[in-house]
Amino acid sequence: EGAGAAEEAWLAGFVPGAMVERTGEGALPTPGMLDAAERLRRAELSFAAGRWEEARTGYFRLQRDAGLEDLPTWSYAEWGMARCSLRLGQPIPAVETLTSLLGMRPALEQDAGLRAAAVADLGRAYAALEQDAAEVEASLARDLEGDELLAALEAAEEAWTAAGLAEEARALHSILLRRRAA
Repeated sequence: EGAGAAEEAWLAGFVPGAMVERTGEGALPTPGMLDAAERLRRAELSFAAGRWEEARTGYFRLQRDAGLEDLPTWSYAEWGMARCSLRLGQPIPAVETLTSLLGMRPALEQDAGLRAAAVADLGRAYAALEQDAAEVEASLARDLEGDELLAALEAAEEAWTAAGLAEEARALHSILLRRRAA
């Protein structure tokens, strides 16, 4: 009982990520041994640093380990992988990942913010993939409807505006005006 109390006292001061003096020959933590929060933190840090491939791998491992038993973590990791694909200039995997995520309604039922972000990213992904406003509209209309379709079209318009594609952005703006009036 005395040894257990000493261990509890040591653990009470433990802060994840803090450096501690290593004693004994026990195994050091490896990515498979890290908890989900630490793996998510590492993926987010890689993303913030612009290390997209490293971040995508981190999100993939987090998603794989979370499985469908932990839908919020699985969904966030799926969205993270799609964001990385977009940053890497790979809109096809981003579209595939986002349409899969958005098609899993239970995965996003409890997180409207994540769903809205995924919808906007799907609009940006189609803007990177398609060359014509009508093609973007048709592609998005296959996957979305109502306010979500409008939000994705707005994101695509913003992406083309930011990329200096003014003519394409104006064409999407016209589509948005027409859809809002309907």
